[in-house]
Amino acid sequence: MTERGLNKIGESLKRMSHLHSINLIFPSRSEFTDQGLKDFGESLNGLNLQSIGLDFDLCSKIGDEGIKNLMEGLKTLRRLESIHLKLRSCGRVTDESLKTLGQSLPLFSSLRTLHLNFDLHYTMITDKGVDALCEGLRRLSLLESISLVFRSLGNITDESLSILSESLKELSLLQDLNLKIFRCMGITEKGLNTICEGIQRLKSLQSTRLSFEIITDDDLSNIFENLRRLNSLQYLNLSLKHENFNNFVECLKRLDSLPFLHLEYVCRDDIKTKQLNALGQSLQMLSSLQRLQLEFCMCSNITDRGLETLGQNLEALCSLENLCLYLSNSQKITDEGFYALGESLKMMSSLRSLQLDFENCPIFEEDAETLKEELSKLPNLRNFAFGHSFYAADEDDQGLEEDDEDDEEDENSNGEVEESEDSNTD
Repeated sequence: MTERGLNKIGESLKRMSHLHSINLIFPSRSEFTDQGLKDFGESLNGLNLQSIGLDFDLCSKIGDEGIKNLMEGLKTLRRLESIHLKLRSCGRVTDESLKTLGQSLPLFSSLRTLHLNFDLHYTMITDKGVDALCEGLRRLSLLESISLVFRSLGNITDESLSILSESLKELSLLQDLNLKIFRCMGITEKGLNTICEGIQRLKSLQSTRLSFEIITDDDLSNIFENLRRLNSLQYLNLSLKHENFNNFVECLKRLDSLPFLHLEYVCRDDIKTKQLNALGQSLQMLSSLQRLQLEFCMCSNITDRGLETLGQNLEALCSLENLCLYLSNSQKITDEGFYALGESLKMMSSLRSLQLDFENCPIFEEDAETLKEELSKLPNLRNFAFGHSFYAADEDDQGLEEDDEDDEEDENSNGEVEESEDSNTD
């Protein structure tokens, strides 16, 4: 989108005084500048908006002056109850923009919902900028819901989470918290513990959604102990980068009241049958689990045996209503493992939603379609999505079968996976 297109939107808004809500998602790599945002902000004057959403994606010409111009326009919307602002890959945004936001937010005295998404790909956002933003957050006395996304902010540290924790304590009416922290290399387990401890003190919270990466095993036990104490925790998304898988699955067992769990393992060649069995047994301990999303994309050593073992453990999740499994590009999964998983899924009568992704796995079309038809007959299933691409019928998969056998021999030599299927079923 060009500056001219943005001006046209602004001119149109001026004629829509009856609007109460707008949500604008600007096209990726839009060409408008800081001056364009000033003109757009001025077009908001006189509107009676109660909710506004603005999504800027890869707008490389937007900088601190543009954010300042935009907030000058938003200040005229004194009835605003909800603000959603996403800044993704806007490379000229610095601490000064967060300072502008921090100074502007307290002017919205009716604000109840705030969503801020900073996906800025290692721009010069630092703890100083987060501190300035939090100065404004702590003064939003009516705020009931807040969502904060810090992604690829390479210059913030644990100090930012400490500052945020102190600011959240001031929000006595806060009921809903959504916090996502990814690819912020200065954030350690110490910072994660700090924010979890701070959240525990928010007595008004009814729902907490947390998403973050686990890079090392440092203080892992304390993190999960703090997570266990969060009575408001409704959703947990963990992207696992560390190597001590056994330690993690042991800690996971503590979250027995968690209703929604999302785990991401991407490009991990250390995930084999033994690890999937350990994970499955830990999941069985989560008696309140209703929604589960597991991502094993490009995990090169997941085999048919591993998939069968995981399925057998999932059968024990009697409360599970929503299941998503992503195993794309797992080249050692064949029809045999796919069918074994399907047999377990057919036993899970509580499922209402099921999503399977086996893109680029060596699965043949006829077998997949047959199983898909059988799964669609689950008594409570309302939503079913199935992603796949198939090998031709004459595809030679002998090498894959040999790899699977090698994996089984390796596991049997360790003596850590039971031979009896009954040991893995409920």
